[in-house]
Amino acid sequence: MIDLVERTRSTLLNDLRPIFADVSEWDLADFPHHFNCGDHAIWLGCLKVAEAFDIAVRSTTSSSTYRRDKLNAAGPIVINGGGNFGGLYPHHDELRIQILNDFPNRPIVQMPQSLELANSGIVERLKRAIGNHPDFTLLVRDHRSLAVAQSEFDCRIELVPDAAFALGRLERGAPSEDVVLQARQDDEAAAERESERPTVDWNTTTVFSRRNLMRSAVSVADKLPARTLGPTMANRFAQQNLEWAIQMLSRGRILVTDRLHGHVIATLCGIEHIVVNDRYGKVRALWEAWTHDSPTATFVPSWRDAEAALADLTSRRLAT
Repeated sequence: MIDLVERTRSTLLNDLRPIFADVSEWDLADFPHHFNCGDHAIWLGCLKVAEAFDIAVRSTTSSSTYRRDKLNAAGPIVINGGGNFGGLYPHHDELRIQILNDFPNRPIVQMPQSLELANSGIVERLKRAIGNHPDFTLLVRDHRSLAVAQSEFDCRIELVPDAAFALGRLERGAPSEDVVLQARQDDEAAAERESERPTVDWNTTTVFSRRNLMRSAVSVADKLPARTLGPTMANRFAQQNLEWAIQMLSRGRILVTDRLHGHVIATLCGIEHIVVNDRYGKVRALWEAWTHDSPTATFVPSWRDAEAALADLTSRRLAT
């Protein structure tokens, strides 16, 4: 029997195959120039998709280093996926709009997104840019986003799994604690968490950490004329962040997380975990679409429910 990870990876590649039929190269845009390890997992998943289809990645760019002249592959422009479509994080939408306007004669593929239409001004500009483009494909990763996209945008729209599933099965690290809690500290965090347990997250680092130094190296390399140095440094930074995430999430024999990619990476690693819904419901939406039958995950709607689920899971582990 094919397990959930391999099944979902196969679904992703089978769904993407007709979209990238006869494509030999692409430009990959919206590199995550930050410390959100989930976006780096998505980026690396996009590279795995390219590898699976024997597609060469000719250039990479981020919202802060975008230059029109760097995107010159013979194939489509592919934009990294995530949960940043619709105004929650405007600089990502600004890059999308810029690319759509700058390249009216090239196919553009938006890799799987969760849609949250949080800024009406940006949404209207997205509608115009998408409506004016003759060959834009919007991929979404849950049924709620599919309904929103079909209602609001005039383009090709497809439902596919999150791109990080292209990574396939990952190896977890050895646990050193009974429980690790990963809790968001940003606007997407569920509001009612009251636990006194210490928490971790992956969005911050110290000034002289390896992660921060690597991010600085990516910034420098991306501004140099050499076409290969920037992507090489960017991909190393992404891999470093994925490894950091795996190390963090693996520390606990049981993980509790309210991050969508805390859940996805834990699933890929086979880490037993409880996944808590976020403020906007994108965790629940992905769970219902792809991972609801995961043998290693338990979904709960709130942090209040997480404590009870954790107690139940702990007692069941002790009984076996």
